[in-house]
Amino acid sequence: MTTDLPRKSFPAACAALALLLTGCGRQGTPADQIVVLIESPLPRLDPRFAMGSWETRVSRLVAPGLTGLKDLGLGPSDGLAESIVREDDVTYLARLRSGARFPDGRAVDAEDVRYTFESIRQPALGSPFRKSWEDILARVEIVDARTVRFHLVRPRAPFVSDLEVGIVDRRAAEPVDQAVINAAKQGLPPPVLNTATEVVGAGPYRIVARGADFVSLEANSFAYARAATPRLSVRTIRDDNSRVLALMGGSADVIENGGITPLVLETLEADPKLEVRYGKSATITYLGFNMQDPVLRDVRVRQAIALAIDRERIVAAKFRGRAVIATSLLDTANPYYEPGVRKWPFDPAAARKLLDEAGYPDPDGDGPLPRLTLTWKTSAMRFRVALVQVMARQLGDVGIAVDVRPFEFATFMDDVRKGNFQLFALQLTDVVEPDYLRAVLHSSRIPTPANSFGGTNRFRYQNREVDGWLDQGAATADVAVRRAMYANVQRVLAQEMPLFPLWHEDNILVHRRELRDVALLKTGRFEGLLGAHKVAVHGHGGN
Repeated sequence: MTTDLPRKSFPAACAALALLLTGCGRQGTPADQIVVLIESPLPRLDPRFAMGSWETRVSRLVAPGLTGLKDLGLGPSDGLAESIVREDDVTYLARLRSGARFPDGRAVDAEDVRYTFESIRQPALGSPFRKSWEDILARVEIVDARTVRFHLVRPRAPFVSDLEVGIVDRRAAEPVDQAVINAAKQGLPPPVLNTATEVVGAGPYRIVARGADFVSLEANSFAYARAATPRLSVRTIRDDNSRVLALMGGSADVIENGGITPLVLETLEADPKLEVRYGKSATITYLGFNMQDPVLRDVRVRQAIALAIDRERIVAAKFRGRAVIATSLLDTANPYYEPGVRKWPFDPAAARKLLDEAGYPDPDGDGPLPRLTLTWKTSAMRFRVALVQVMARQLGDVGIAVDVRPFEFATFMDDVRKGNFQLFALQLTDVVEPDYLRAVLHSSRIPTPANSFGGTNRFRYQNREVDGWLDQGAATADVAVRRAMYANVQRVLAQEMPLFPLWHEDNILVHRRELRDVALLKTGRFEGLLGAHKVAVHGHGGN
């Protein structure tokens, strides 16, 4: 296994990066500001368009939904609604909190809620969530200024969780939306957004400045959920080592789940200025297959790939054991997890046998010629590339040559959405509600031009029986029936394998010791920073 940065190189590297990162010689970030470092850019923060995990985490600080999934469990909490009542199978009544207010002090009202959901379903705006909400929602009825009634197309058990989508201030959103619609009608590109007002919500923070690699937030003094620290800055540093050096040097306060290698973790744990914490997560890392590819449509090839990857060794060497081998998209603590699925242990001999059966014999025995060659696309983040390279070498041992192609994240995701890949690896976060299986595996969720390539069944998987189980699991509130349906789905997926669940990585939270009361949430959401504040730490270079 390779490592990314020898420990002895840290001081020299820190000095070289001091000017660039404004940091190694500093005494820390301002006392009234928390600086968080992430690994990829934030293209859209409007909750109606934000798809990536980092965008979603920041977006919910600005524009929370009627419900929230701040931490463990399937029950939403901490949202804009004070109550949500199920009136019948297809009708829900939601009443807003009296204290839910936008940064200018105006109360969130029923019109804001209705506008948010109607705009998501507006074809000209191109929300990636349009198809999902068209399938779920018939209409939103305004009952009074603080109350709305949702009329569903059909019964849907996880609907309360669905309401986690962020609510926007219609007064700020409507002019922007109309400009986008007008441009689309004229065949023009979307107008350039005013990034400081890209999205206005009733969350604990509001956007005050925005750039390609940063977003600056200030506390919303009218929010019902107040932030303890007045300012929050989220900065993108793509290079793994530079991100760590910035934290060690004092120009940042927090890194959470930033692709930190085992050797770097040892260094961070030894640094008296830092606190390193670990926790189990609902995040799943998986290997995705293109089911329309002429090679990968053969299940024996997909199964052979699974058998050829030594996940135990990777978890031990690359994660220092801080990950759990996965057998499903759901983690073992999820009440809908099915333990009886087929397991795929490391077995290179069985992998070679399957490849023989699939028509890919070894052309030269122990010689260098491969049985077949596949392309594996990945993001350009160093740690993720290193993981893919390890798996590629393991596949090479059974005769599968792998061409690893790293791309800038936006380009990578565009290829994945449009089906321009054979293999790819990604993470899914917040996999708590089992209906997530429907979102990523139902045939109606295949990305197409008609849904702006917003579908999340990126594997192009189609199975009518699985579709039926997913539909039934979503429609019934009977927990026993739901468990049976999702157990069926998990067993079939473990056999047919449109994707291969790799591991559930532990949440890793590293922060400066002067930052106190940081909550480590299983979801990895940034709401864990809302109670955080700074204190003086003498002798450690803190504030």
